[in-house]
Amino acid sequence: MVTQVAAELGKIAALKLAEVKPDAALRALRGSSLGAALLIPGAGAFALGIAVGAGLGVLLAPRSGRDTRSAIKSAVRTRIAALREQRLAR
Repeated sequence: MVTQVAAELGKIAALKLAEVKPDAALRALRGSSLGAALLIPGAGAFALGIAVGAGLGVLLAPRSGRDTRSAIKSAVRTRIAALREQRLAR
């Protein structure tokens, strides 16, 4: 359930972020007395949120740690093999 809620929140955040027009965001930052200084803490908080969310996702996963690590390794190996095949096909 927690992962479903996190996924829905992620979708909502992505939709809201897509609505922001770059020109309007830059104008708002220029008009602010803090200016670009707002970007760095905001980016840091966003990155921290991603890290915390990923960590919670791994901790609350329905599999054991060993199974999760095995699945991650397998997915990475499969993706690397696919990328190598694509590169060789060119």
